[in-house]
Amino acid sequence: MRTTLDLNDALLTKAKTRAAKENRTLTSIVEEALRKFFDGHGRPKKMPEIPVLHGTGGLAPGIDPTKIEAFMNALEDEERIKRIYGKS
Repeated sequence: MRTTLDLNDALLTKAKTRAAKENRTLTSIVEEALRKFFDGHGRPKKMPEIPVLHGTGGLAPGIDPTKIEAFMNALEDEERIKRIYGKS
């Protein structure tokens, strides 16, 4: 079916460039884009819910949350222990 569209110049240029690179027609590029849009590929995906944990505890004894260096050292120590002993 023939129709006339009024497209944004930059968008049309991108479509024509892609068609030329892929040795395709402009029509096939527009059809592909429309198919993807209507099949749901063009819509933003729903973001997964992030679980919120309401636990007890807190920082390990001796960790002052106002001193980032001590906190970072504790994290590095924990990572070293995991690597050495293979524990999670």
